[in-house]
Amino acid sequence: MKVLKKIGITILCLLLICGIGIVCLFHKEYSSLKSLKKVDAYPMYTMDYSADYGLDEFLEKGASNDKELVEFVVNHVMKGLPLSINIPDLGCSTFIAQNKDSGYLFGRNFDMDYSPSVLVKTKPKNGYASVSMVNLGFVGYNEKHLPDTLKDSLVTLAAPYAPLDGMNEKGLAVGVLLIDTKPTNQNTKKVDITTTTAIRLMLDKAKNVDEAVELLSSYDMHSSANSCYHFQICDALERVLL
Repeated sequence: MKVLKKIGITILCLLLICGIGIVCLFHKEYSSLKSLKKVDAYPMYTMDYSADYGLDEFLEKGASNDKELVEFVVNHVMKGLPLSINIPDLGCSTFIAQNKDSGYLFGRNFDMDYSPSVLVKTKPKNGYASVSMVNLGFVGYNEKHLPDTLKDSLVTLAAPYAPLDGMNEKGLAVGVLLIDTKPTNQNTKKVDITTTTAIRLMLDKAKNVDEAVELLSSYDMHSSANSCYHFQICDALERVLL
């Protein structure tokens, strides 16, 4: 009996240690998932992303296609949880307009059949805080599968790497649009980035249009989903690049 009791106590201690380890490893991810809120019935969600999504680490190696991006996100962001990214043809549009009272407005639409979305708020240690919009359909969600439970929301941890537009604390705003031409596939031996990671790069690291363009010129661009895209970029100094 004493032996069994000791074994039982040992097992409980091991389980407790494992539990503490899991909490320590995933507490930021858990906080991010718990912040997910549905704000309308379409649905649209908001998320305060407090976990480290490792952009600086990503930029050391980069990704030349969606498969390589998924591999990085699975290994470094989602702790091995499976993920697929599927970006369909886009028919979106963006606009910039002067507000009647003051300032400017930057708008865009998702011109697709069904586009549940999440507005992701990020505040990286080595970058600018921003908000960005992610089409949840790109990471596997649909009308029958939405992130309405903690278990079902796990894939939203990939959201920082799937933005289609956003604005950072310095007033830089960017949106991506489809071009019906040959996909971009640069090969100048620079670090590779894809369409959505280019948006993440600009939001996190650029405070104006000039810095965004300089950043993009430092990487080889590869279009996602075998399509070609262009960016509309504007900043707080009222400069616009399309």
